Amino acid sequence: MRAQFLVGADGPRSLVRTHLGIGYAGASDIKRDFMGGLMLAVYLRSPQMYARIPHDRAWMYVTVNAQRRALLVAVDGQQDFALHAALQEGEDSEGIDESAARQLVIQVLGFDVEMEILSHQTWMAGHALVAERFSKGRVFLMGDAAHLFTPTGGLGYNTAVEDAVNLGWKLASVGKSISPLALLDSYEAERRPLAVRNTSYARQFADSVGLFVAREALEDDGPQGQALRQEASDVLNAHVRLEFNIPGVTFGGRYEGSPLIISDGTSPPPDTANDYQPSACPGGRPPHAWLPDGRSLFDAFHREWTLLLLGQGPWDASVVMEEAQALGMDLSLVQPDLPELQALYQASMVLIRPDHIVAWRGKHGADLVPFLPQVLGH
Repeated sequence: MRAQFLVGADGPRSLVRTHLGIGYAGASDIKRDFMGGLMLAVYLRSPQMYARIPHDRAWMYVTVNAQRRALLVAVDGQQDFALHAALQEGEDSEGIDESAARQLVIQVLGFDVEMEILSHQTWMAGHALVAERFSKGRVFLMGDAAHLFTPTGGLGYNTAVEDAVNLGWKLASVGKSISPLALLDSYEAERRPLAVRNTSYARQFADSVGLFVAREALEDDGPQGQALRQEASDVLNAHVRLEFNIPGVTFGGRYEGSPLIISDGTSPPPDTANDYQPSACPGGRPPHAWLPDGRSLFDAFHREWTLLLLGQGPWDASVVMEEAQALGMDLSLVQPDLPELQALYQASMVLIRPDHIVAWRGKHGADLVPFLPQVLGH
């Protein structure tokens, strides 16, 4: 097969990355009582499961005791579940057949239930790895081939999707002869720092839950057991808020220092996991707003480049559109009927990339014109 470009999205044992001679960097084989070491994944079907669990209906259940740490996740909200259990030191992972997997599920649940084991396999938690390079020539890496997570926070999938969105519009721009090949160099410059950031957050979340030690007396009836359960309650309640309430991680990623971003000299909000402060500071996600007709502001963006016109104007957008047309840039003007957007974005004109990243903001179109070639990779 012959092609102009190749994208290796072929997982942690990536054949593409191996052939390129690119290694992982970061931490691996981190040992924890949970989410650090050998794990068993069991995919099972049990129509009676929800009826048998003596707790409120939930998306995920977690068991914490000295014998077995595990979590049970609903797949379809009805009968299909995925169970991930930590295997203890010395357990024979090779000897886990379907019968052993079933017994392990029963041990985790604390009761027997009719179930069908659909599949089971072991996997290794404790990774926080990022490829040393994301590209070589016309070959690019994304997803697990580029970064490998312990899945706390669910950041591996989010990061992979953002890889595809970032590289996708750039390949399209080069393929349409709008941008030079040099545009593709920005893929690694933008995405690798985000992968390092996100694997670091995932490691923090794994430490938060995995380094908690479930002691033998946790299930005792006496005062010691009660005290240990209260301690576990405090620790785990704090943990779930740390790991699952993470708008700052999800929405706050930025492309600081990218050659495609035109800085205006302002500083973005702090990068914190559990708090997201919308900001139109170039390099990050545009602040969201609901339009009077009920649509999201994002739905008003053009599928390629968008120039937001905010406030009362007048705007000198014609000079921008003329230069965009000369460059072959697919740029649309969007003028939302929402006066407060000018204060939210702290600008009269804002350039939005195809991947919904603020590339530039300012007051005058004439100030943007000289930067249009730069944002396209020239």
